[in-house]
Amino acid sequence: MTNQSNTIQTATSWNVFEAQKKILELVARGAPLSESLTAISRFSEETIPSMMASVLVFEDSSQSLRKGGYGRLPSTFQDAIDGMAPGPVTGSCGTAAYRKSRVICEDVRIDPLWIPFREFAVGYGIQSAWSTPILGAEGNLTGVFGMYYGDCRAPSEEDLKLVDHFVNLASIAIEQHRFEMRDPLTGLGSRKLLDNLVASWKVNSTVQSLSVALLNLDHFKVHNAHLGRRDADKLLKQASERISKNATQTDFAI
Repeated sequence: MTNQSNTIQTATSWNVFEAQKKILELVARGAPLSESLTAISRFSEETIPSMMASVLVFEDSSQSLRKGGYGRLPSTFQDAIDGMAPGPVTGSCGTAAYRKSRVICEDVRIDPLWIPFREFAVGYGIQSAWSTPILGAEGNLTGVFGMYYGDCRAPSEEDLKLVDHFVNLASIAIEQHRFEMRDPLTGLGSRKLLDNLVASWKVNSTVQSLSVALLNLDHFKVHNAHLGRRDADKLLKQASERISKNATQTDFAI
């Protein structure tokens, strides 16, 4: 068992600053979330060359971890993990999401959390895995940052500080993305969310049929004029809440 206290020797302050700047620029210009999270994964792998990184995004609607961004891990690994539900014995990432706390597995071959996935991990040359939950501003789960190694190891204090830096960048990217996907007044999806959904449906062969229903609140400007903007906003929020309550699990209220 080795403790790699020198893993951040290649990560100079300038390297970290430059990478952070590039990632924040992606977030600021509204780049697709997958692009920002992939950049974070690749940056972390450049910082710690012996590590393979993943960022999973927690999807509220399905209560599962979905593909966010990866570095060197192959697409077969990504596809196998996509859609994992957090649980008490679900490897490092699934368990970290379930507990909302960091999970360090120094040897996945003997760690009880990896019992269902031992052969899977060995098939990809993984011997140790560290996972840290990504939490939103209110402490809600938004994702998980995973670090995988081909040998058995435990993190040093320097490693954990670096992990927290990666996690913070991922949290910013996910939170900003979710903010852009929702109307700040009603909480319903935005036009950008609709565009993203349509783009994903076009490439998703499992989608059999789709229907779109348009609902318009006629003459709403009259309410703004007679009630005032504040009360008219309350009326709009009530309407959106009724729409949301009548939406099924497969519906997207936008």
